[in-house]
Amino acid sequence: RIGSGVKAMKFREASAGATEKKPKKPPAAHMLFAADARANAPEGTSYNMAEVSKMWRELSDEEKAPYEVKAADLKEKARRENDAEKKSAPAADGAADDGAADDDDDG
Repeated sequence: RIGSGVKAMKFREASAGATEKKPKKPPAAHMLFAADARANAPEGTSYNMAEVSKMWRELSDEEKAPYEVKAADLKEKARRENDAEKKSAPAADGAADDGAADDDDDG
C-alpha cells in the first residue's frame, strides 16, 4: 500500500504539470447567460445552476442569440490565440532533430 501512495503522488504531479499548460476553454453561451443572470439578480437573490439552466431553457431563440454570438466570438478568438501559440512555440522533436543534424555536420 505504501508504494501505491507514491504512484498516486507521481501521477498527481505529472497531471498537474500537464493541466497548467493547457489553455482554458472559452465559456459556452449558457455560461455567459449564467454570469449575466447572477450579476443582474435582485439584491439578496442568488441563483444556483439549476435555476439558471431553467431560465436558459425558457428563453426564446432571439433572447439566446446575443449570448450565442458572443460565445462563438470568444471561441474563435481562443482558437486563433491557440494557433498563434502553437506556431510560436518551438517543437520539442524539431529542436532535438536540429541539434542532432548539427552534430553530424561537424564531424
